[in-house]
Amino acid sequence: MHPQTHRAARVGALAGLFALTVFLYARPCPSNALPPPSAAGFTAQQIIERTKRLCWTVAPEAGRVTMSADRSELEASGGRPVRSWTVECADLAGNLLACFVWNADSGELMSASRSKSAHPRNMTGRMGRQEAVRTAKQWMRSLSISPLATSWRLRTEPVRRGNAWHIPWQAGDRRATIAFNARTGSLNLALCWRARRV
Repeated sequence: MHPQTHRAARVGALAGLFALTVFLYARPCPSNALPPPSAAGFTAQQIIERTKRLCWTVAPEAGRVTMSADRSELEASGGRPVRSWTVECADLAGNLLACFVWNADSGELMSASRSKSAHPRNMTGRMGRQEAVRTAKQWMRSLSISPLATSWRLRTEPVRRGNAWHIPWQAGDRRATIAFNARTGSLNLALCWRARRV
């Protein structure tokens, strides 16, 4: 387990990220179906069960892992609070492998990210645009984002910043952004939301 101060710093950083990105919009995208929540929303155990598959999808080299869930509130546009679960996946030595943020009321996946220290050291050449788009599509399927709509298309032109590709998608009012290592294809960050209706 990580020290509480480190955990608080990570949760705070995630809160800041969503304040600037996802929560400019109203509704995150649902992942696969979950059991109905109680009146108090989804429990930590329900969310951890849902995270198990995704942890090994994002960090396939992981062996045995531990998972912890922290409840928090993030501020949406207009000041509306959104209850969330942040689930951290770590190896048995306590090294963080991946982090997932879920809407605690709807059970919808809002983000998936991977620790930089977990990237495999594959030093092949950087992929070009077409391969990057194909890789982003694979992550959309692996994270169960693709089935949400049948008409996903690029929202803007893909951008490579340093050693990472950033691929933005849209389908109707749905939005997603997939960022990954330009050499290995390993996930850096996935965000999924629904655009606020004006």
